[in-house]
Amino acid sequence: MTRHIHLPRYEPNYFVKPQRILICAPSNAAIDQIIRLVSQKGILDNEGKPSKPSLVRIGPNYHESLRDVSLEYLVTTEIGADPNKNFTDVRSTVV
Repeated sequence: MTRHIHLPRYEPNYFVKPQRILICAPSNAAIDQIIRLVSQKGILDNEGKPSKPSLVRIGPNYHESLRDVSLEYLVTTEIGADPNKNFTDVRSTVV
């Protein structure tokens, strides 16, 4: 049985920025499972086609397999060795 997350239908407007979806769950393990499912299977776009969105896992205690999508990892990677980059500025571009 394949499960998909359905998004509401709307008329395409190519001048609108992509929307963000905040997913909340009662535990870190539940969030990790949702992240795994969305990254493996994707979600359906407004035309009903599977789409794989970019994901950012915010919060502590994430499973090690999700390190590459954690906010901490993404910000650290973006800052790199440049000490002049500001954490807050980089965070706003990642999220």
